[in-house]
Amino acid sequence: MSIQHLQDQQEEEIAAARETQVLPPLTQQQQQKSAEPKHKEKNKSKKLQGPKRDQILDLEKYKDQSVRVQLAGNITVTGVLKSYDAAMNMILDDAVEYVADELDLSKLLRKRTLGVCVVRGTLLVLVSPNYAALASSN
Repeated sequence: MSIQHLQDQQEEEIAAARETQVLPPLTQQQQQKSAEPKHKEKNKSKKLQGPKRDQILDLEKYKDQSVRVQLAGNITVTGVLKSYDAAMNMILDDAVEYVADELDLSKLLRKRTLGVCVVRGTLLVLVSPNYAALASSN
């Protein structure tokens, strides 16, 4: 049950009690307050929400191109961006994972071929074109 529903139910019970003369009649101020539209409370919460935001990065320009994606935890994945969604989740084809040393990021600890993989948007740190793939194709 929502708070609004509970408030409405309580007001109905109070009104029913007044009809049976269990409670004293409403004062003018109380009558005016109960006559105010209830939608004002809902508008207050909408004001606090702020405007809807678009994606931070437009991934459309990288679609079907080789990209380099840096993830949290010193992991880099390269591959061809096939698809993405509003949460920045991505599907990469021909993906290769590179894990770097924590202390020396230039040291490669592991390289692994993944093929098709899904990258969660919450792990993203950086997305860029894969310049190494572009240089080798020219």
